[in-house]
Amino acid sequence: MTTPGTGTDGGPDQLRTQLEEIAARGIAWEHQEFVPGTSCLAATISADDGMLVGTVAVSAPVAAYEGRIRQAEHLAVSLRAGTV
Repeated sequence: MTTPGTGTDGGPDQLRTQLEEIAARGIAWEHQEFVPGTSCLAATISADDGMLVGTVAVSAPVAAYEGRIRQAEHLAVSLRAGTV
């Protein structure tokens, strides 16, 4: 399933770049790529030794994130660090 927001124009190189950025940050955004009008923030959760133990994702209407993207990212980073 695709929507007008689904990023398919950049091909494999763009996808590879995006995946590398997501791996480095540990968080990923999806803006209306799966469900129109909805965005999702996902974060990885790792054990002290770096092993991936889970993920958390929060989907919400686009309007709920407006003006709050930096705050949501800060919360995701704090969650990953175990400081929430």
